[in-house]
Amino acid sequence: LLNSIDERELDARLRSPMHVMQEKFDGKRCLVRVQHGRVDGINRRGFLTGLPQSVLRAAMELPGTPLIDGELVGDVLHAFDLLEVNGADIRGKGYG
Repeated sequence: LLNSIDERELDARLRSPMHVMQEKFDGKRCLVRVQHGRVDGINRRGFLTGLPQSVLRAAMELPGTPLIDGELVGDVLHAFDLLEVNGADIRGKGYG
């Protein structure tokens, strides 16, 4: 989740190896699940949702069976987290 900081903290955070930042997009939150030869889009309520052909094609080229969290902006998925790999939950692992 996003955390607000004031400007005094910004410079220190930008230089710190202990912090990671990522760009925030104004899109639609979407999980992408690849399993059993198919790709599913999942919305924030947990319901299946359609995905653009570009995302479907790209997801089918991924190795294994990932579950990816991201934001859909038009026909581009901006992935920001890998939640599962080949059925293994990796949410507890560090970013590095």
